[in-house]
Amino acid sequence: MVESMVNQKAFDALPADLQAIVIEAARAATLDMMDDYVFNNAKALQSLKSEGVQFKRLPDEVLQAMREQSNLVLESLAAENDLNGRIWASQKAFLEEASAMQTLTEKELYNWR
Repeated sequence: MVESMVNQKAFDALPADLQAIVIEAARAATLDMMDDYVFNNAKALQSLKSEGVQFKRLPDEVLQAMREQSNLVLESLAAENDLNGRIWASQKAFLEEASAMQTLTEKELYNWR
């Protein structure tokens, strides 16, 4: 599960134990989906390699251009209304904070492997 939507008023009306069940069920479904995703992508990668598919990294200038265009689209969407603006501001703040941590942890771990 990548996304779960629950009516806030209905959720708030639930007793604490049922709220915890809803939260944990969503977490479990997400982890299950992520495990399935990683497992099946690893199998698919091996299948593609066995068929002779060659994988190449896009050039840095292409990746940079894609990043710039993506940001332009997201900034445009954020400017459409207050909700979009708040969501994009929140995502940008999180990305800034998380990317610094990931550079030191996950990225280095993947490079080590």
